[in-house]
Amino acid sequence: MNEEEVQAQLESMLRFPGFIRLSEDNVANVKKVIGIDELNRVAFFPDSVKGRVGVKVANEHWDNFIKEYNSRQK
Repeated sequence: MNEEEVQAQLESMLRFPGFIRLSEDNVANVKKVIGIDELNRVAFFPDSVKGRVGVKVANEHWDNFIKEYNSRQK
């Protein structure tokens, strides 16, 4: 898959409710977040092997991520 195809796939994911951009190369479902580290701007997601995995949220996407994280329905 080339870069253009990857970006097109990421953009298509953003059309679904709950999906948000974490960085230029990462889109995730904010409803799956199990915790955050606000100081380091990391979102934690469940992982079947490690228990959880942290994903760095880019500075330019942090405000939007926090807004969505705080407004999500549990």
